[in-house]
Amino acid sequence: MILNQEHLNQRMSVDNQKKEIERIKNAAPRTVLYTVSTCSNTDVIETLFHRAGVMYTIGVADYTAYYYKA
Repeated sequence: MILNQEHLNQRMSVDNQKKEIERIKNAAPRTVLYTVSTCSNTDVIETLFHRAGVMYTIGVADYTAYYYKA
């Protein structure tokens, strides 16, 4: 689920949001940007990709989700 700005600000500072969005934008395609447990809440990750305007794919292996820049 994509979070609105208020909810994202509650979970992550604005400075960190900006840094992560730039990191996502500048990453090479097919780069793994996040690795999380499959039972994790991934709303922040999905929101950051959305705000960066970058498509992503998710790979899953051994209860771990890998978020790749498409």
